[in-house]
Amino acid sequence: MKKLSLYIFLGLLWCNVGFANFEWIKTGKFSNTNQLVWKDMFQQMIKSNISSEKFYLGMSSNNKKISLFDNFLKVLRGPPNKIKYLENDRYIVASACRAHSCPEKGFVWIDTKEKLLIGLILHYFFEKEENLDDGYFLIFSKNYQTFDKLPEQFFISLKEWIKEEKISPEKIRFIGTDNSIKEFPNTFK
Repeated sequence: MKKLSLYIFLGLLWCNVGFANFEWIKTGKFSNTNQLVWKDMFQQMIKSNISSEKFYLGMSSNNKKISLFDNFLKVLRGPPNKIKYLENDRYIVASACRAHSCPEKGFVWIDTKEKLLIGLILHYFFEKEENLDDGYFLIFSKNYQTFDKLPEQFFISLKEWIKEEKISPEKIRFIGTDNSIKEFPNTFK
């Protein structure tokens, strides 16, 4: 009986990671992405809200596939942008570029009320495919099954970021709750 109680407790604790309190991000009032991305709580939040699949996105040696989480951290730990707190701190947008390779970028959108997270990587390699001119968007979230279900507020923030960064990827790929990769033409041009 004690073992069963322990398993139930640990199971509830593990499940709670994905739905952790997002309030700490609002109250922390981080000014730039680097201040946020090095926090263990933020890394756990990312890890619990994105796929655990591995990909080669040009950010590892010898064409080695690394986890989406590791790829994402690489593009969020470089020169940071200022964090945006929108609509009474409900939405938080953070972005940065990869250290020593600023054309590769990361973007994270968080809905603190609904406890949702969507990530994006601008990259130039995908497995054996490459596009050194325009790159690709990889958008991902465990919170959404399909690309067309992503919230309008995410797209508003994304379009603003695209305009600020002056980027226009060739393709958009999406990884949702089922871990499958769907490809879309760039509708942001």
